[in-house]
Amino acid sequence: MRRFVACLIKCGTNIIKAYLEHIKSSYMFCYAFFACLEGDVQVKLITLYLPETYIKALDQLVDERFYPNRAEAIRVAIRDLINAEVWGRGAVGD
Repeated sequence: MRRFVACLIKCGTNIIKAYLEHIKSSYMFCYAFFACLEGDVQVKLITLYLPETYIKALDQLVDERFYPNRAEAIRVAIRDLINAEVWGRGAVGD
């Protein structure tokens, strides 16, 4: 799946938007990503400290073109965590 998404990223945002529109109703996490593409979501800068092994692993993912940069890899990881731990159990707004 990640290689497929990485391929879509290389192809441009129009293909990504079409793909996300197709699966938007099936996956709640796509809403946040889709909104980012449309510019509806404001982002804030945060600073965090990571072990060197995590940074090397992030760089490997970027080098292998799974993600365009470290920031996007981290955003995807956080999105997936929130999807599993919060949105997956329906706790938003509770």
